[in-house]
Amino acid sequence: GDELPSDKESDGEGKNDTFPIFNPSCLFEPTFALGMIFSNKKELREAIQSHAIKNKRNIKIAKNDKERLHAKCADNDCMWRIHACALKSECTFQIRDYVPNHTCHITFHVKNMKSTWLSKKYMHKFKTGPKRGIKGFRVDASEEIRCNITRNQVARAKRLALLMLEGSASEQYALLWDYANEIKRSNPGSTVILGTEQEGGQNMFD
Repeated sequence: GDELPSDKESDGEGKNDTFPIFNPSCLFEPTFALGMIFSNKKELREAIQSHAIKNKRNIKIAKNDKERLHAKCADNDCMWRIHACALKSECTFQIRDYVPNHTCHITFHVKNMKSTWLSKKYMHKFKTGPKRGIKGFRVDASEEIRCNITRNQVARAKRLALLMLEGSASEQYALLWDYANEIKRSNPGSTVILGTEQEGGQNMFD
């Protein structure tokens, strides 16, 4: 098969020019290549999950430890596989062996479909329509992805997304108060006004 340059050739300056770097913005539409570098193992696993859902195949993780991640098609007669290894002194993972073509049949029952994936994929829709019913979200997602999605998966995905959005807003709110307190500490006598309104007994952004 294809061989990658030695570790010596891949170290130092020019490494990022030599090997393709995975673009996180393509997480839900991933393309893989021999030698491709991922920022960490979690990113690689999520990209493999997206590949499974997009291509309507079941992918299983055959090996997963601190230094290696091996994924292969769940159909034993299919040759699709990815073998990746951790790069020395880094948390990054690099694809060292890759067979890109599936020879199996598609399935609409993709076991890699999880509520966590749905929550990230449709975060923007949950944000703009938090009161929209589960049925509507499920119809939209099923039509776009073209594989089976259960009502419970969508319900959990919505809860997860709203919790993450709420946590993000709370963190930003806390940072604003920290910033205001720092201004008052470093500039005694100064006045800082943060416009807020009460919602559910808690201060919220104005």
